[in-house]
Amino acid sequence: LTVDGELASHQLLLGILDGFQAANPAVPVYVTPGNHDVNSPQARRHGRLFTVPTPSVSPAGFASVYSRYGYSQALSRDAESLSYVVEPVPGLALLMLDTASWHKNIYFPIRLSNTKGLIRESTLDWMEDVMEEARRLEMTIMVVQHHPLATGEANINQKSRKVDPMNSARVVKLFESYGVALNLAGHKHRLTLDLEAEVPKITAPSLSSSPANALNIRLGEDGMTVLLYPYGYGVPDGEMDNPLD
Repeated sequence: LTVDGELASHQLLLGILDGFQAANPAVPVYVTPGNHDVNSPQARRHGRLFTVPTPSVSPAGFASVYSRYGYSQALSRDAESLSYVVEPVPGLALLMLDTASWHKNIYFPIRLSNTKGLIRESTLDWMEDVMEEARRLEMTIMVVQHHPLATGEANINQKSRKVDPMNSARVVKLFESYGVALNLAGHKHRLTLDLEAEVPKITAPSLSSSPANALNIRLGEDGMTVLLYPYGYGVPDGEMDNPLD
């Protein structure tokens, strides 16, 4: 959401979301943190000659800034992370999963943000409780997270959390056992599709990379369509929507 978690950047984005929501009141908007957004020791603003430190946001501050975009509507929130679940339409449990390692950031003397993905054991337990309740209520489950899960046989069989702090093997099995309909991630700044898997996975592109593409995923009784929307910069003139079935 931001370059380095600057409070001013979050406030600017909040204004953009408020403008979008005012123009599209029927469209719900939900936010989950990326790996630069919370507790950032690298938050900076531009001074006359150099960049200088500027406030970032705490986990509680993040939930407060984006209160209208998920956190005040949450049916359940994880106590240890910024993960939550909402019901944007009847029968859909949308699990917004916080995979950022903001609690591992270093402040002095190095000032370094930990950008690796991590799902804590307590968060995994909370996820299982949420999905168990969603299954009891016969709800469709979809999961949105910043960091994509490790894929491939070598990664998925890796049991060491030091190698795979996302614990992808357990998470994939959890998703499969509860019939998760879609897992959407980001982080890599490029589009990847794994729609043939038992749990379809999509890694979305980024507006900060060229060509700048937004992703529109349309779900219906007849299946799923993924549309790439070029945003004008870094894209050849005349390029239109690029549908991926």
